[in-house]
Amino acid sequence: MSESDLFLRRGIAAAHFILSAAAFGVTAFLMVVWFGSDVFLASRFLALGYIIFVAVITMALIGFLYIVLPPFVNAVLENFFYAVVYLSLAIGSLLMICGFFKSSQVILFLSLSGFAVITIYRLFYIREARTQTLFVRSSLFGLLIAAMFGINSGEDGGVFAYLHILWGIAGWTLLAIIGGAREFLPSLYGAKPYPHICCKIALPMIYFALLAAFPLAVYEIFLPTKICVALGALAFSLLTMFLTLSRGKTAGYPSVWYPFISAFFLLASLPFIFVESEVFLRIFIVLFGAFALSFINTFFYGALLKIHPLPGGAVRIQTTCFALGALLLAAAPLYPQTARLGGALLTVSYLLLLKDTLLFRLRDLRRSA
Repeated sequence: MSESDLFLRRGIAAAHFILSAAAFGVTAFLMVVWFGSDVFLASRFLALGYIIFVAVITMALIGFLYIVLPPFVNAVLENFFYAVVYLSLAIGSLLMICGFFKSSQVILFLSLSGFAVITIYRLFYIREARTQTLFVRSSLFGLLIAAMFGINSGEDGGVFAYLHILWGIAGWTLLAIIGGAREFLPSLYGAKPYPHICCKIALPMIYFALLAAFPLAVYEIFLPTKICVALGALAFSLLTMFLTLSRGKTAGYPSVWYPFISAFFLLASLPFIFVESEVFLRIFIVLFGAFALSFINTFFYGALLKIHPLPGGAVRIQTTCFALGALLLAAAPLYPQTARLGGALLTVSYLLLLKDTLLFRLRDLRRSA
């Protein structure tokens, strides 16, 4: 089976997750347009953060994991499993949008913890899965721990809320994207492979920081954890920039600017985690969210362009709207007048992503007919 055929076969099933993630992205950024700078008020920003990190980022990452993970022994069981995960994630996200925080927490906990436990079992006990990247396996443990802290955290913060955010951002999202980048970027963008030392140094550093956060958080000592996570993220972002830019012009591959922009957002977010301020915390979350969303766009368009070539201008418009919108939204805690314009540009970006995902699905339906 050719590389394009493999992406097509697994990508068709993953398209449902990407399609829903794009739809939730449109919903999230329409909230920004509607509320403007008021979206940064505590309760609204909490809801917006959950929608982006769960309904968009986690939904899309699970879709990409569907592509790279080995199949179940029983195809019917696999389809049922992913259908349950997909529906429960969608229902939990809709409840969050409608303001049912507690009900949403329970459904999302059951969905994400169930997905993590079953997938971890597949990776450790199915022979064909033992060669999977260590980052993917580690990120699934991070997802499980983040879900466990999430069900015990409330809207008013506290140690559980801090650990929930820490493991959700660094233990799940960051490690899953690093694992995805090591799997996808060389084949989709023609970049050089990530060196093995990236795994040997960055992963233990990040995981040591996450594990050390348990006792340190009790005594409100946060700096060592932040330093270790920031160093691991710094190494990944700089290495990604170097590997993509050193690729040069390679025929048949998308522009290197897509992964470069993603790494830039991660690099730009790191200084803000060391400032003890609600304003700078919101800027960090927006920039880190932009990094994760941008890398998901990178994976999607890289895979899509390997299957169905798109006009280069359409993808550049989507990427430009996203990058400018994310920068304007990140500036909104300091300059509130930029919030609505940033939200509008991000909405346009995700409408274009939604359109491209729908076209991919329609092409597949026509082929099947």
